[in-house]
Amino acid sequence: MSLVYRLVPVIARPLALFALSIGLASCAAPIAEGGACREAGSCEVGKSCIMGLCRPPDAPLTPVDAQRVVLAPSEIAVVSALSSGGGGDELPDTFALGRSSDGTVIVLMRFAPSWNESAEVLRAMLVLDTIEGPPALLPATIEAARISGPWLAATASWGRTPKLDVPFAAGSVVPRPPIPVRVDVTQLVRDLARKKQDDQGIALLAHGDDVNGTAIALGVSRGGGPRLEVYLR
Repeated sequence: MSLVYRLVPVIARPLALFALSIGLASCAAPIAEGGACREAGSCEVGKSCIMGLCRPPDAPLTPVDAQRVVLAPSEIAVVSALSSGGGGDELPDTFALGRSSDGTVIVLMRFAPSWNESAEVLRAMLVLDTIEGPPALLPATIEAARISGPWLAATASWGRTPKLDVPFAAGSVVPRPPIPVRVDVTQLVRDLARKKQDDQGIALLAHGDDVNGTAIALGVSRGGGPRLEVYLR
């Protein structure tokens, strides 16, 4: 299902290395433009943390004449290194990003592009709805990766995690009142639009370092569930 508005390389490493790559991505050193950031002051001089990324403060996120397309995932599953999860009938109502008792969490999503192949993808954001709950005490870096191995939501589990391309820092969650989390997946959606045969969707990854983490709704009984906002020209 889609709503249209008009606005004026492959992981062959063990899954255990996901935690290492996430930890490296969360260093406190200044982050270049387009890099993931946690909060005000975490970007280099002249840039601000906007929607989880370091950007010039006056830079528009999208052109004013861009077409906005919103897609819900056709398949979704949540798998965790240390707790239960899955997809289909096993899809949980909520999950937590950055909670230590879950370990590394991977959200698997498949989308069906509804736009013309000739359209230019200007920007694409995955939006996750947060819900009320015990607040996180620490920020969490979110990584994104292209899914390049076959998978089915109904049979997804940690032991059956599909092959992923190398993940990259794409956003962050910081302790604050519940607001939607936005993750920049522009390049992944550009690849998705090319309809590569081994393109099996988008994965989000987060490692658990916080006692509470940030609670995310999957749209089973509350919240809108994850959705992909794509801006086209």
